[in-house]
Amino acid sequence: MERDGVPYDEQLWSSLLTTGLIDAVLPSDAGGGDAGMVGLAVILEQQGIRLGRVPLASTGTAALALARFHGADAPLLASLRRGDARIAVATADARSGFVVRRDDGRTVLTGGCPHVHMAGSCTHVLVTADDAGIERCYVVPLDRDGVTADVFDGISRTAHADIVLDRVPVGESDLLGTAADGAAPAAWVRHRYRTAVAAIVSGVCAEAIRRTAQYTSQRTQFGRPLSTNQGVALRAADAYIDTEIVRLTMLDAAWRCDVDSDPEAAVLTAAWWAKEGGVRVVHATQHLHGGMGADVDNHIHRFFLWARELDMVGGPAPLVLDELANTLRTPDPREAVRP
Repeated sequence: MERDGVPYDEQLWSSLLTTGLIDAVLPSDAGGGDAGMVGLAVILEQQGIRLGRVPLASTGTAALALARFHGADAPLLASLRRGDARIAVATADARSGFVVRRDDGRTVLTGGCPHVHMAGSCTHVLVTADDAGIERCYVVPLDRDGVTADVFDGISRTAHADIVLDRVPVGESDLLGTAADGAAPAAWVRHRYRTAVAAIVSGVCAEAIRRTAQYTSQRTQFGRPLSTNQGVALRAADAYIDTEIVRLTMLDAAWRCDVDSDPEAAVLTAAWWAKEGGVRVVHATQHLHGGMGADVDNHIHRFFLWARELDMVGGPAPLVLDELANTLRTPDPREAVRP
């Protein structure tokens, strides 16, 4: 598939839709199985384990958002469930963003976002845009006038894109939610997409650790397995602990997305651990494979490349940590001390 330049695994995507995995996470009032964000996270972990080349994190997040803010009758949700639409997510951060402008009575979007994950395999992009200080969400077809998607292969050989919007006209049908919802849809999407990416990283780390444990237990040096060397055992143990923290913080964030009106602190914690801890894990597993880690016939390098690539989705670890610090130092009115 990599050699053929195929942007995503169409057969796998078709199977996911046929087996109802997207439907399973949707709310029951939208005809789904009500598995929610926790259900999507569990599925995405399996994608990370198997390195499935499909835009499931972004499309799954968008499906949940469409069901939440537009209900079961949303035309785009129906297209998504049929397999006619796949949606990338481009949320603004300190490096990039989009703005809403009024141009001759029209509402238009302008701006750009680099490295939109798996946008090269999608039909639409969900963007967050600043509208006079209010962050709003719009879902825009990638073939609309004014949209430029510069598709490129990432280090994992997955098709991403740099997205530029140049006075792209949008209407109420493109807005996620309503104007009265304010910035709520944008925050809702950001929380779940970050959690979704962390879920993939959790699966990537888990499988990288499993393969490394198997390799170091079977490979012998100086008459004994590599895993019996103290340095190897300690490095592997640290990576295992990081993997468990990535998974536990991710599941906590997913659960809070389903039950908590403000899961931001948990989501940022999970996102930071996925970036910081996830990268440490794949560096360790690559290193513990020695020279075999550089052999492309040994697939451990794929997990390294996936984790490194996902590390940049939604902003780098220092940016996420800065957001977390700002969140934690802002008093929660629900926890105010009563006189």
